[in-house]
Parts: sequence; C-alpha cells; structure tokens
Amino acid sequence: MRKVHISNAKDLFSYITIGITEENLFLDFKREIDLSKKQNLSEELACDICQFINTDGGCLLIGIEERKNTSGVKVAHKLSPVTNYNEICQFINDSVLELIFPKKQLFEVIPINYRKNDIVISINISPTQSSLYCVKHKNSNKYFQFPYRTNYGKKYFNFDELELRMHSSNREKYIKIQNIWKDSKEVKLLTPIVKKTIKKEKLWDHRDYSVFIGGIFENEIELLINDRSINIPYGLITDVWNTEDNKIGLILSAKIIDPEDRSRFILKL
Repeated sequence: MRKVHISNAKDLFSYITIGITEENLFLDFKREIDLSKKQNLSEELACDICQFINTDGGCLLIGIEERKNTSGVKVAHKLSPVTNYNEICQFINDSVLELIFPKKQLFEVIPINYRKNDIVISINISPTQSSLYCVKHKNSNKYFQFPYRTNYGKKYFNFDELELRMHSSNREKYIKIQNIWKDSKEVKLLTPIVKKTIKKEKLWDHRDYSVFIGGIFENEIELLINDRSINIPYGLITDVWNTEDNKIGLILSAKIIDPEDRSRFILKL
C-alpha cells in the first residue's frame, strides 16, 4: 500500500471501507480522544504521531472505531463522529507538541466532514528525512522514547537500532524517492549502462532502453530496465530529483553491466 494522505471525504472513502480496511503501516484508527484523561493522553498521542514521522509517514484517523477481525487484525469497524474537534486541536497545540522533538512540525490536523455535521479528524503525518523524532515522557523512567510504525502497530527503537538509524545516510534518499515516485513514472538514468559483448564493452544508447522503478524497499530500490530487474542499494545513489519532463532523475556511483547471456544486470563500482 502506498503512502496515505486524507484531506476530504472523497479521500476518506477511497482509503477506508468499513468492515474491511485494516490498520497498516500507513493507517491508524482511534474511536475518540478522551480529554478527561489528559495526563497520559498527551504522551500517547505524541507517540502515535512520532511513530509515523520515524517510519514512512501516514495518517492517524480519529473517529473510526476499530475491531479485530477473525485473523486478529484491527479493521475499521464503524464511523464514530468526533464532537470535540476544537478542543482536540487546542490540546494538541498546548500539550502534545511540547513533547515532540525536534520542534519542526511534520503533521497537519484536518476535520473531514463526511456526512452533514459529522466529522472525523485526519492527522496527516510526513516522515522525517534525516535523524529521528522522539517523545519526552514527564513521569517515566524512559525519559525519551523513539517510536516507529509497523504493519501491526507501534514499536520503539532500542539503543542499538537507534544508533544504527541515526548514523544512516540512506534515509534521505529513501524518503525523497518515495515522495516523487508514481507507478507509471519513468526514470531518467544518467549512469552508464554497458552492454557486454564477446569483443568489447559497448555503451548503450539511452534511446535503446526504458527504466522504471519496480519497488521501493528499506535498503534498496528495484529498477526495471527493459523489463529486466536490478536492485540498487541506496548507498550507490548519488542523486535523485524530479526532472522538468516529469521523470525521476537518477545518478548512481556505479556502472550497470548488461551481460551477454541476457540474465540479470550487474553493478560494477
């Protein structure tokens, strides 16, 4: 499933089918925000937001009651209209934002009017491109926590995972590619493709092939070159951008070898 952004009723019902849509990497449901439990609520909501910031972004929907299906997976059970939208916004501004670090806000809160005066709240959250966000806990031995999102809910980075993620230079490329990628969008690959023959290596003319992204993964992307695939680690991506002719510009710090036997492509540093 691709990244989710919900800003109106049409978006809501294009992503959510009651009784079917499961919580996943990009979607989380809450029936309500009970402001009578403010003491723990601010930390819980801050973690709910940060889990998406530290992963791939996503949407927290308030006003959708969840229920486990026969497989034990939480699904959208029914719409439960929010009646305290203004109070929730005030609570987020006054009590939740102060617990999230760094202070750069990577989310927006939108009321979705889906039926006459009934609304759900959509919190659309963007991922951080570098470093990680944390939540400050006022009354806990775990003074700072770094949550992240999985297909099955919220988890927290341990120290080793945190150190590894903090020192990774790949995340910025990963997020950047995600933001400009669409299934039908062609890649403008400004990296040599060498066609290996019996006598010598021959550079391909760029007009002889088409390149698309077949998939985006945590450690690499899959390129489809004339319908054959090669996986490219993010560490080999020198630059990526959106070109003027609406393609994905891509430069690698390696050559791509097309072997004579027409098997999978080879990377050569």
